[in-house]
Amino acid sequence: MDRHAAFRQKYGPWALITGGSAGIGEAFAWILAERGINLILVARNHERLEQKAADIQAQNPAIQIRTQAADLSVSGTVAALIQFNNDLEIGLVIPNAAMETNGAFLKNNFDDEARLIQLNITAPAQLAHHYGRLMSQRGHGGILFVSSIAGYGPTPYLANYGASKAYIISLGESLHYELKKLNVDVLVLSPGLTDTPFATNSTIDWDQIGAPYMDADTTALIGLKAFGRKSSIIPGRINWLVIFVRKYFLTRAINITVFGRMLERAISPDRL
Repeated sequence: MDRHAAFRQKYGPWALITGGSAGIGEAFAWILAERGINLILVARNHERLEQKAADIQAQNPAIQIRTQAADLSVSGTVAALIQFNNDLEIGLVIPNAAMETNGAFLKNNFDDEARLIQLNITAPAQLAHHYGRLMSQRGHGGILFVSSIAGYGPTPYLANYGASKAYIISLGESLHYELKKLNVDVLVLSPGLTDTPFATNSTIDWDQIGAPYMDADTTALIGLKAFGRKSSIIPGRINWLVIFVRKYFLTRAINITVFGRMLERAISPDRL
């Protein structure tokens, strides 16, 4: 018996994954390919995107893969992405692509901060709005947002990034309630540090904080296991414990001070 038939029936035949050529996005792509879901992979780096698609296709010849090299931090790109895939029935959307700015907000280039807002907030919201409507009309489908534990409270020196992830948590949990009556599943996955190029290329020295890394495959699998059952999930016991303490044992003022001081140790002094 095909154990993934029900999954394909609800979330197929196509899944759209942004940031699909590396990290958690790539992990989602491999898992969904193994479940027989056709893939639309979106990423900025054309060469890496095509190589990852070829690798996945070689191991899963029965599925179809469509790629689109696109920078979703540029206004208008999401609309072009939607138009490009207008011929496909997309039953699962994973807005995974994101960028980070860190350091003192006033020292950062605001063009970068604006690009972050476009990529981390506007693009996921636009994708959810468009495909959520189509899914609700069909009576099945799902949207799996990727947020971060940084979204669970103010984080000085990650101010705009944390705020963008807080938006995704609030949006996703709200849509979980709104869309469940329409048989559309919505989940927010909020990882901590994950062993991906996104984390390892960060200018923050995370070793100064001592936070543990999780692997991308485990993180993605935890998200899919919770899909259709919960509104949000934090993968990893330590990540969950950190957020539990932040929410229930620390005042907001103490939260800001504690995490501000932690980031001050991890960021180059010239960026503070």
